[in-house]
Amino acid sequence: MQTNTASFIKSLHFDLWFFSIWILIGDSLAIYTGNISWLTIFSILGMIYWIARHFIQNIEITFPYSTANIITMTRSASMIVSIGLYQIIPEFLLGCLLSVICLSDILDGYFARKENKTSLIGEYMDKETDALFVLSITTLLYLKQYTGIWILWMGWIRYIYFIFMYFRLKSDQKEIKDDIAKIIAIILFICLNAPLLVAKAISFPMVITSSVLLAFSFGRGIWLELKS
Repeated sequence: MQTNTASFIKSLHFDLWFFSIWILIGDSLAIYTGNISWLTIFSILGMIYWIARHFIQNIEITFPYSTANIITMTRSASMIVSIGLYQIIPEFLLGCLLSVICLSDILDGYFARKENKTSLIGEYMDKETDALFVLSITTLLYLKQYTGIWILWMGWIRYIYFIFMYFRLKSDQKEIKDDIAKIIAIILFICLNAPLLVAKAISFPMVITSSVLLAFSFGRGIWLELKS
């Protein structure tokens, strides 16, 4: 298990702060041009940047460190590429692919515990992959005119949250881990993927429900951070 020193955590948080701004720029370009390829390119370059920078700065940690990290990086890359190719992949097939990718989320935690190789970088890679899925799928639904621009807040909230929370976090302080947020995340993935798999009469109420749950989750997260 790697050591989570203050400088280690501070460096990772700065990289994630930069990554958050970078991703929002990429998504803004995707929305402005109507071309999700901008988000795909920015996502790939951004993930490569902060993951590579982490391992370069901490040369005592051998890349990729664990099987769990390999699974998370594969899940992230598969999700980014699949959504980037949405105009080529049939909608139902895309929904099935994203369902499998989301389900694989349980594997990284399993292998991390089995190999006794839990790590801060793995924890954040998992969290950022989840956030990137929400951003990508909400952007896709907007570009496909499934619903109005309001849906984009669901993808942006994580990055806006971290951009501002970064200045409050102490150098040795990790983000609070909330088990309720993980359960909500699973429900969120199911609901946001539903428009690709079922009729709008069924999927739209699911998307609205996920929006309410996400608002609750981030409200709770902010409350817990302010309490700490």
